[in-house]
Amino acid sequence: MEPAELPRSFLAQRSRLRQAPLEPLAVMASGPTVAVLLEQLLTWPEQSQTGERCLADLRAARTADTLFLLGETRSLPWVDGVRYLGRDVEAPDLLLPTDAEPALPLAWFRAALARGAATHAGAEPPFAICFAPPRIVSLAAARALCREDLLHWRAELERSHDAP
Repeated sequence: MEPAELPRSFLAQRSRLRQAPLEPLAVMASGPTVAVLLEQLLTWPEQSQTGERCLADLRAARTADTLFLLGETRSLPWVDGVRYLGRDVEAPDLLLPTDAEPALPLAWFRAALARGAATHAGAEPPFAICFAPPRIVSLAAARALCREDLLHWRAELERSHDAP
């Protein structure tokens, strides 16, 4: 099931840099970065016996053009061009950019988002928030990551690039 994406009108149009970055707990990749991320993940083992990063440590959700991975900081892949998201203690149901926050007070932002989400089926927390480009995506449908999903998504990407 594809995650619910809320209309961009629910997103504060302005953001500001955070004074202290959040700890990364999720990765958001879009555009050509998705293919790079998929290729890296396909080199990872399904399970780890030695404590190395593995697919079993991650949960994933995707929209038509974006891949989201959720996990502990040590388990996340590091790829140029992805956005890292983290949790602010004042908004534990939101995954916000690690380096930015809404220009509005976070409590107001959460309240407006909750009102908007109530009118959209499938729009349940946690929500991934991106300010540029503006995106709000429910990650409630995120599921365990497996190699079959990665191969399927890579094949879909290849077909979409081959289409006229």
